[in-house]
Amino acid sequence: MSLILAAALLTACALAALALPLFRRPPSRGEGNELALYRAQLAELERDLARGLVAVEEAAAARREIERRLLRAAARSAPTLATTRSGRLLLAASLALVPLLAVALYARLGSPHLPDQPLAARALPPQQGPDLREMVARLERRLEAEPNALDGWLLLARAKAALGDPLGGVAAARRALALAPDSVAAALALAELLIQTGGGTVSPEARALLERVRANDPREPRAAYYLGLAALQSGDRERALAIWETLLAEAPPDAPWRASVAEAIRAAAREAGIEAENMLARAAERARARRTEAGSGSPEGGVSERARAIAALPPEERAAAIRGMVEGLEARLEATGGDAEGWVRLGRARLVLGEPEKARAAFAKALALRPDDPAVLSDYAGTLLGPPDGAGLPAVGAEARAAYEKLALLVPHDPEPWWYLGIAALQAGRPEEARRHWRRVLALLPDSHPDRPAIEEKLRAIGG
Repeated sequence: MSLILAAALLTACALAALALPLFRRPPSRGEGNELALYRAQLAELERDLARGLVAVEEAAAARREIERRLLRAAARSAPTLATTRSGRLLLAASLALVPLLAVALYARLGSPHLPDQPLAARALPPQQGPDLREMVARLERRLEAEPNALDGWLLLARAKAALGDPLGGVAAARRALALAPDSVAAALALAELLIQTGGGTVSPEARALLERVRANDPREPRAAYYLGLAALQSGDRERALAIWETLLAEAPPDAPWRASVAEAIRAAAREAGIEAENMLARAAERARARRTEAGSGSPEGGVSERARAIAALPPEERAAAIRGMVEGLEARLEATGGDAEGWVRLGRARLVLGEPEKARAAFAKALALRPDDPAVLSDYAGTLLGPPDGAGLPAVGAEARAAYEKLALLVPHDPEPWWYLGIAALQAGRPEEARRHWRRVLALLPDSHPDRPAIEEKLRAIGG
């Protein structure tokens, strides 16, 4: 009903705009005399100028003023559609035909049965620049030459989805899974893309893939989240809440997706009439219990106490103690195979110790477990950078450039890969490509970002 009232109001406004000219008076005789007066003044001015009675500058100023008045008067007195009999008849006919035509078109082409679609929920067309499409084209050419490259098909699947071609992404993910049926990364990529192409619905095929991922990697958070979503969509709200509560209880404290899981719990609990905050509190209590248990019984227990004890040691003993902890972590990871989080933690510790090559090896092992994890790839790519050049920019060699190209395909809206790709282009003697990449960085950064002035200065330096 509100839609009909709003449409009627808008139609009335449109008709009023059309009807307004019908009430406009035709130009008066006085307005015609006004035009003749201004034309006479212009002629008189030209005669005075010819006789030398006025200076050239004064004549020009006076002419401009008379011409302005002449134009205003001409606009007031010009005949319009509404000043003639035929024009008024045409406008009157429009008043009757416009609403009838609008109703007929809406009945033919409209969809009044569809629900509202808020702006935030609309699927906006992707706004990717030529750089990303060029990289995808290069990747496709590489896969023509190396059709068995698992990492290439996985990357192509993500890139196709980022370019707004989820069906192309599904096809690439299927190729990856055909190459490695036991690959957790390939199964998860295909499941996520099937969910995307299905508008968020977890299909039976996607659910089977997620169950396979969960069996091979019980700690994979994305599989757990989507399995909870599948349970919710099938009507088993209690199972969905149980899965998500466990996921939240076992999540690392700094996991970026914790807020999304908590919000999913709140939404599902509201529909079930359950108090969500009690569930969230229970998950937090379980997380605290797990940390307490780890602190008292595991080889890594008492971390905070040990950290305080190490901080109190003399510098040389402190460095030796830290190195001992890092070596112990590496030994445990080597003995058990470790997980991606553990190898990333080791890599960052090696960086703190000033051992970039060992850090790179640790990040490479994490990347082997999570080949499409942007955070892991970013850490790994950082270890491939060389020492600064004369302009103070780190050297971005071929291996580092390949890593950042992959990162740009995975997260095209992250400015980091485009910054380093710009450096690589500049160091390779391609300033136009560097400008293109750095302009993209500026487009992705907020106006208040502290790095904007430095990037703008670099652009100016290369003529951008």
